[in-house]
Amino acid sequence: MRVIWKFPLELKTHNKLLMPEGALVVHVAAQSGVPCLWALCEPRAPKEPRLFAIVPTGMAFDENDATYLGTFILNGGGLHVLEPPRKRSAK
Repeated sequence: MRVIWKFPLELKTHNKLLMPEGALVVHVAAQSGVPCLWALCEPRAPKEPRLFAIVPTGMAFDENDATYLGTFILNGGGLHVLEPPRKRSAK
């Protein structure tokens, strides 16, 4: 059974989160002044590290082919959350 979990983000360029494998980000917003993302998760799935970038409006970034996930407004400014491509380990 999948559930939606909330993951707080820090106000820094890169955030590494430990999430269940296959978690699907469904929303990004600030809640009570804290940037967060919500993801549809399988709680029993093994955990994997995922990297998320927070980029202010107008700031250049070098995340080639990053996936845009959403924007939140904090202190009157827009901050955009992206996920760089994940490196797949060779098996």
